[in-house]
Amino acid sequence: MDPRQEQAGLAWQLGIWNRIAEIYWREIDQRFAPVVEAVLARARLTAGGRVLDLGTGTGAVAARAAALVGA
Repeated sequence: MDPRQEQAGLAWQLGIWNRIAEIYWREIDQRFAPVVEAVLARARLTAGGRVLDLGTGTGAVAARAAALVGA
Protein backbone atom coordinates (compact mmCIF):
# COMPACT_ATOMS: atom_id res chain seq x y z
CA MET A 1 0.00 0.00 0.00
CA ASP A 2 1.19 3.49 -0.80
CA PRO A 3 2.23 5.33 2.43
CA ARG A 4 -0.05 8.27 1.54
CA GLN A 5 -3.02 5.93 1.17
CA GLU A 6 -2.15 4.29 4.46
CA GLN A 7 -1.99 7.66 6.25
CA ALA A 8 -5.28 8.75 4.69
CA GLY A 9 -6.91 5.50 5.80
CA LEU A 10 -5.61 5.89 9.34
CA ALA A 11 -6.82 9.50 9.51
CA TRP A 12 -10.26 8.44 8.29
CA GLN A 13 -10.48 5.66 10.86
CA LEU A 14 -9.36 7.97 13.67
CA GLY A 15 -12.06 10.46 12.72
CA ILE A 16 -14.74 7.78 12.76
CA TRP A 17 -13.72 6.40 16.17
CA ASN A 18 -13.49 9.88 17.70
CA ARG A 19 -17.03 10.74 16.55
CA ILE A 20 -18.42 7.44 17.81
CA ALA A 21 -16.70 7.85 21.19
CA GLU A 22 -18.21 11.31 21.64
CA ILE A 23 -21.72 10.06 20.82
CA TYR A 24 -21.29 7.05 23.10
CA TRP A 25 -20.09 9.22 25.99
CA ARG A 26 -22.82 11.81 25.52
CA GLU A 27 -25.80 9.51 24.92
CA ILE A 28 -25.14 5.91 25.94
CA ASP A 29 -23.45 6.60 29.29
CA GLN A 30 -26.37 8.81 30.36
CA ARG A 31 -28.93 6.25 29.24
CA PHE A 32 -27.25 3.49 31.25
CA ALA A 33 -26.59 5.59 34.38
CA PRO A 34 -29.46 3.96 36.35
CA VAL A 35 -28.15 0.50 35.44
CA VAL A 36 -24.64 1.48 36.51
CA GLU A 37 -25.91 2.72 39.86
CA ALA A 38 -27.87 -0.51 40.42
CA VAL A 39 -24.86 -2.68 39.57
CA LEU A 40 -22.57 -0.67 41.84
CA ALA A 41 -25.11 -0.79 44.68
CA ARG A 42 -25.31 -4.55 44.31
CA ALA A 43 -21.49 -4.76 44.39
CA ARG A 44 -21.57 -3.14 47.85
CA LEU A 45 -18.33 -1.27 47.31
CA THR A 46 -16.81 0.25 50.43
CA ALA A 47 -14.10 2.80 51.10
CA GLY A 48 -10.66 1.30 50.72
CA GLY A 49 -11.90 -1.57 48.55
CA ARG A 50 -10.47 -2.62 45.21
CA VAL A 51 -12.23 -2.61 41.88
CA LEU A 52 -11.25 -4.10 38.54
CA ASP A 53 -13.37 -2.96 35.62
CA LEU A 54 -12.87 -5.14 32.56
CA GLY A 55 -14.08 -3.81 29.24
CA THR A 56 -14.41 -0.35 30.71
CA GLY A 57 -15.82 1.37 27.62
CA THR A 58 -15.75 5.11 28.23
CA GLY A 59 -14.58 4.66 31.80
CA ALA A 60 -17.76 6.05 33.35
CA VAL A 61 -18.37 2.93 35.45
CA ALA A 62 -14.74 2.75 36.54
CA ALA A 63 -14.76 6.42 37.54
CA ARG A 64 -17.96 6.01 39.56
CA ALA A 65 -16.62 2.86 41.26
CA ALA A 66 -13.33 4.60 42.04
CA ALA A 67 -15.23 7.44 43.70
CA LEU A 68 -17.11 4.94 45.87
CA VAL A 69 -13.95 3.22 47.11
CA GLY A 70 -12.07 6.48 47.57
CA ALA A 71 -9.49 6.06 44.83
